[in-house]
Amino acid sequence: MKRKRLERILAIISLFLVIMAGVLGIRREAKDVNNYLNGIIPEDHRAEALGEERFALYEPDSLTADLYLINASAAGYGGDMVVSVLLDSAGIIRDLKVARHRETPSFLEKT
Repeated sequence: MKRKRLERILAIISLFLVIMAGVLGIRREAKDVNNYLNGIIPEDHRAEALGEERFALYEPDSLTADLYLINASAAGYGGDMVVSVLLDSAGIIRDLKVARHRETPSFLEKT
């Protein structure tokens, strides 16, 4: 009787810990992506969403976009990788960053 009760308590504690680990992982991942995107968007620009993962970036007093940010995903070994590409109005790539990945860190450092 005591053994079954102990097993139930341990099962509940284990389930709680798994749920908490998932929640904390999701929150950490979202925070990492936001920090990374802040590194690719110029500080003095404001962003306007154009649709799925596409943004027009404007200088403070400008009515026309001078930069565009596009996020795209592709399959990697550890899961999906999200790449952020910063383009100017002529279509020239100004910056490119891996915004999110689940690869071994040393794998991306080699490139």
